[in-house]
Amino acid sequence: MMLINILTSQLILATSLAQAALFFDPSAPTHSCINNDGSILTPGVPVHLTDINTTIEEQTILLRPITPNTTIATDAAADGVAGGITSMCVLHRWTLPIEDKDSRKGYYLPLGRSVPSIPAEGHADASYTGAHGDWTRPPGKGSRQLEYTCGTAGNSGDNFAAGEYLCEVTLPVSSVQHAKDPAEMDYNDVPYFLTYYQRSITVRNELSRFLQKNTFGPTETELDALEATFVSLEGEGYTHDDAMARLQIDWTRDQMDPSTFSSGKFSSLRAYWRRRLNPRKEETYRIGESGPEPCEMHSRWRKFAFTNFDVQNSKSLRWGDQDLGGSYQTQQGHRITVEEVEYWAPAAESNSTDTGRRMQIGIPTSSPTFSLMPTITTAAANILPFSDMEGTAPQILNQWF
Repeated sequence: MMLINILTSQLILATSLAQAALFFDPSAPTHSCINNDGSILTPGVPVHLTDINTTIEEQTILLRPITPNTTIATDAAADGVAGGITSMCVLHRWTLPIEDKDSRKGYYLPLGRSVPSIPAEGHADASYTGAHGDWTRPPGKGSRQLEYTCGTAGNSGDNFAAGEYLCEVTLPVSSVQHAKDPAEMDYNDVPYFLTYYQRSITVRNELSRFLQKNTFGPTETELDALEATFVSLEGEGYTHDDAMARLQIDWTRDQMDPSTFSSGKFSSLRAYWRRRLNPRKEETYRIGESGPEPCEMHSRWRKFAFTNFDVQNSKSLRWGDQDLGGSYQTQQGHRITVEEVEYWAPAAESNSTDTGRRMQIGIPTSSPTFSLMPTITTAAANILPFSDMEGTAPQILNQWF
């Protein structure tokens, strides 16, 4: 049983290795932005690939990707960059023949790129996984006919050796049928170019960019602390990219650890907003509104007890909704005339038998008239006047009834 398991494991391993190894065209031209010795093409200067011609038939070429482990010979570290280099290799073709390019007609059409930090794209072969830095197609219809396949070479060729990691792509024919006569061909001998791009950035600028994306802006204190941490990580053997990734992960973890906060807990924008939201309340009995509680700081109080809406609503609740046939009770004002007031004072502290003193004010001129009987009407009355900030009753009532 153990022997069977060993043989099965060896078979799976051999199958995986066979899938990882690719057999490329031995005579295919091979190009790269970075040579085996680490030398690079002049950044920003397109290099004409004279051995590529797709005028009559399609052509397969091989391209060396820029992987995260690719060694790049540069003196950028001496300028304080300390390894913070972003590289990109781009394959493109001119849309017109080389003669038109010299006369500034046409434009560059990108066909693919290799960036160490960008992973491989999806492939028709489900078993193909790829790696970071693999050649990928750019967006747009110009690259729909292309497909890059990258892997370790299982054979050797005129311009590559077995075991070398390469990417293969087949360039389609550039000539097209004549628009008016399909039997004729418009022959397009378009040139292909390879351009290397490089961007250098100092560690401090890279850290500043990281803080600009994740905070309200970097400060000198934060930059000094992160830069010191980065130097310490490099001293422990981390590469530039690994040290930067570790630093950013640790910084993010610290930002999410409430034990490092002065308050010891997370802040909440929602809680901050609700605590300081101070709307004007038209009534006193609504539940669940935002804003401070009555006895909390920043609570808002009004100088009147009832609003016109309170009065109208109380009548509607008592007599029924007017829309449903109910009526409102209103009190018509009546004038009451007081003609005589009697005041009875306490008895004096003496032996007098007088139990109180009477003071009479005014002389009656007629019998007093008064009325306390309510009047029933279906018309809404404005018993209490509106304040300066109070809304009109009909607008408020429409929201409720």
